[in-house]
Amino acid sequence: MNSLNQKALTLLGIGLPLCSLSLILHTNLFLKLLMTFTSVGLISWALMETLLAAKVNKEESQ
Repeated sequence: MNSLNQKALTLLGIGLPLCSLSLILHTNLFLKLLMTFTSVGLISWALMETLLAAKVNKEESQ
């Protein structure tokens, strides 16, 4: 597993539980929105890292 895949898994490992916790723990709307948008940002960043890793692997194999 290369470093880009490891970074993506780490971001998902933070983003997914944060998204779940934002729906359960906080009753304050501002904190809930902040946690939700932060977790969505981390999940999106993980997706971009995964796509970049796939592109790098494809270029290396050619």
